[in-house]
Amino acid sequence: LTDELMLQDKYANAIGSPRISRATLGASIGEGNEHFKKFSLFGRIYLLLLIIFEEATSMAETASGAPPTSNDVEAILSRPAIYDRIKAFPGEISSLKLASSARTSIKKMKGDYKVGSFFNLCEWRCSENSMTNDCIQTPASDEYRILVNNDNVFQPSILQSMENNSVAMCEHLRNMLSLTNEPAEDCPLMSDEMLLEYATQHDLPIFISIDGSKSEDGVATVSISIVAPDIKETDLNTEWQDRRAKVLLIRSWRLPRQWGTGATCINMAETCGLLLGEYTVPANMPIIYITDSNNARTLQRNLKNSITFTHRKLIRTVKQGIDYSIASHLEHLTSKWPAADIQTAHAKAMYQRGEAVCKFWAEQGNITAKPSIDDKSVHSLTSWDDRSSSSNSESSNDQIAPVDTKRYRFGPSMYDLLEHKIVIKVFSHQLNPDFTTKSFGNTPRPNIFVVSGNQIADNAAEQARKISDTFTDNIDCLHYPPFSATWSFAFEGSLANKGATKVMQTKMDDELLMRQRLRVKQGLFNRLQPFIGTRTEQIGDESLLRNIVKLTAPCWTRCIYRYPPLANQTWKFWRSQQSQSDQVELSKDIPKNWRKIAKISDNIIKACPFCSTLGRDGSKSGNLEHLHLYCQQSYLRRIREHCNRKLEEALANVYDFAAMQQYNCPLQMTSRTTTLQEIMEVIARETELHERPVVRSAKLVNDTRTVNKALLSNYEVKCAVLLHTLPPARATDYTEYPFASRLGFIHFIPEADFDFATATITDVGFLGLFPKPVLRELQRYARELKNLNQDVDTFDMLLEKLGIYLGHPNHPSASTIATSKA
Repeated sequence: LTDELMLQDKYANAIGSPRISRATLGASIGEGNEHFKKFSLFGRIYLLLLIIFEEATSMAETASGAPPTSNDVEAILSRPAIYDRIKAFPGEISSLKLASSARTSIKKMKGDYKVGSFFNLCEWRCSENSMTNDCIQTPASDEYRILVNNDNVFQPSILQSMENNSVAMCEHLRNMLSLTNEPAEDCPLMSDEMLLEYATQHDLPIFISIDGSKSEDGVATVSISIVAPDIKETDLNTEWQDRRAKVLLIRSWRLPRQWGTGATCINMAETCGLLLGEYTVPANMPIIYITDSNNARTLQRNLKNSITFTHRKLIRTVKQGIDYSIASHLEHLTSKWPAADIQTAHAKAMYQRGEAVCKFWAEQGNITAKPSIDDKSVHSLTSWDDRSSSSNSESSNDQIAPVDTKRYRFGPSMYDLLEHKIVIKVFSHQLNPDFTTKSFGNTPRPNIFVVSGNQIADNAAEQARKISDTFTDNIDCLHYPPFSATWSFAFEGSLANKGATKVMQTKMDDELLMRQRLRVKQGLFNRLQPFIGTRTEQIGDESLLRNIVKLTAPCWTRCIYRYPPLANQTWKFWRSQQSQSDQVELSKDIPKNWRKIAKISDNIIKACPFCSTLGRDGSKSGNLEHLHLYCQQSYLRRIREHCNRKLEEALANVYDFAAMQQYNCPLQMTSRTTTLQEIMEVIARETELHERPVVRSAKLVNDTRTVNKALLSNYEVKCAVLLHTLPPARATDYTEYPFASRLGFIHFIPEADFDFATATITDVGFLGLFPKPVLRELQRYARELKNLNQDVDTFDMLLEKLGIYLGHPNHPSASTIATSKA
């Protein structure tokens, strides 16, 4: 509740907050803010809220005549009556605001425990019939069912501490998710009793494979799969180890994008798989986990052997390595493992056999085996994504690949014996999604059974992302994760589970970037970074390209800024051109406040010395954009025309090449435009309308254009000339350079409307900032030529002339244009 009130305080702006304007920024980063003191652990607001909470608890107990419940206290705190009666914040925080904030805080708290309870956890079970056939199992998305929903999710109590709520949540999940040996009613799917029987038919611990997945948009999922051996009646020994595993049960879960103050990572997903495994299998049964995550495996081993660490190292190194709350959750479940003296003889014997088989696999891994031969009959089987789709095998039996001893290996250091559980580390992607060997000529290690179990979990994790996308009630932010430390730093309403230092460093970087972006001209490159095809390291530190991109290249106004006496020299020169009577009235030296006098600043000192008459109203400023685009001095105009002509010729050559590929004739001999040209022109117009950060009222805000202003059609340019918003020479530019004009390399914004604070990537193409969407289309076309075995080398040469070099990551992608324009 304190955090919620702090987030609504307009004066309590944290470091890196987007609400900070450039005018309110201090001279250095991290100066601090006095407004946060009252929200701290010993602050006035926090202590008064404690009094209000105690009063609400007493009121609930008096009204019911019995110990108060969480719902009773929630009802009192969610209404303004108690705040009106106590009047803890007169004239500062209204009762309605306090009640509203309390409702929001309670909703956030319940949402946090919903995530901790694996909300929207999905389950798939196989049928008994699938255990008797040799077909690859292909779970379909519509065969999953939701295990944890709004009806059975854990409900925390605001009267209990986080520690008590977290322990109660564990018991709730254990009772809800654990498999039992109780017989079930007739059902086409496998019951818990039958599932456990199949999973232990090899007299070994239950094998659970774990794998996580994370998409480019930050959605992470985890899947666990209980796999069983494919044992035949004709087997004499352990032939099942060389067969694909049979999947009995799959449980998949989608993690929130934000976990505390940090983003969700793949290691967090893998570790959550260990949590799901603990809740799924009865506590008295040993487990062998199959995972390709070394971090999750190391965390489990360290938590089991936590007595060997100092408290400081346990907290800062072990628990904060992946995430403190998840590590504490796993530590709590690990502490509940049955001690050796209370384990049954059968469980001990199963674990000992599990130890023996892991050691045998490790020894066997040092023996060179014959290359595996994939069964070609399974290449056409369906994938897990859709029953009607074809398999996506990347293997090839037409060529022999070298043996990969780095991925296809298994040794003594790749398993951990933890007294009741065993964790096996396998290298991922030894198989394709259709369970064929990815690199022909290599043998999956330690064996097909274990590696196929890992591939089953990998397929399920990828499928889980598509299933979770269909849900409408996904939770994307976890503010106070269960099992967080008793004493934690909070930042902007979320706990810092990886340590406050890391959060502080990240936010200092954010504020530094924000300070750079708030600079109208020098921050242009940082604001438009997502749309620029040139990387930061490609422009260099001390180069002409960097001066152009950062708008620090020499120009008239820049010279005045860097050499202040030049302003006085300009004043004296202008004064000498005046009549004798005017010179008497004018001071010999420039007035000290000349920057505030528009007539002196704009019409004399900063006026362009090439195309303006000093002292006249309406003089053009001699800044960099004026010299680049608008100045009519003959030398500048000729070099501008030279650059435009070179760009036009390079584009014409590219389009001519595309016409030869598409129409088998030069561009001049066909009346039709090429598909490449049409797509590029559409992309160029759409790029100008993309949302981008702009500087407005000394703050960064996101803005979009509703219509194109820089990239106009020939008709629009002629209309602008008739309306005298553009000079007649601009219509000539469109006629002479049509290709460059239609891609935005030559824009048509009037000088009076040009503003770097709200510029798009199309507006500043003259700086050599090549639009990334257009660059991607050219790269896509080059890849298409290569796939079709066309003359891609000639196309690359044409693009190099245009200023883009494809296929060489160390070559500046747009420096040719910028340098030629310089």
